[in-house]
Amino acid sequence: MSDHFITLSKATEMTSKYRGNKENILDSSYKDSGIMPVCETFGRSSFDALLAQDGCESVRAYFGMDADLKVSLVFVGVNASGEDLVVSFESDIDPNIIVEDGQRCPTVCPESSPLNTD
Repeated sequence: MSDHFITLSKATEMTSKYRGNKENILDSSYKDSGIMPVCETFGRSSFDALLAQDGCESVRAYFGMDADLKVSLVFVGVNASGEDLVVSFESDIDPNIIVEDGQRCPTVCPESSPLNTD
């Protein structure tokens, strides 16, 4: 799999476009309700654990929605065949390593940077 690096200029352009349009993709009854995040912040240890799984070759991001309709990112490991590293397991102990529950902005927002200011 190729690297996924982009320039700061490209990232700034993309994040600015998202911030400028994120409310426009919502039905008017949902505008300005904080459903669409500006960003989310996750601790390194979560990704270290995700990447340390046997067979983990990459990371996949899914968009999820909680009970309050807030959109958030959900990350899973992916094997060399492109399959999510998740297993069905019905018990009180879930063996899957799935990353979510980041610090979501709006609410916990970072200091200004080229990626989050207009």
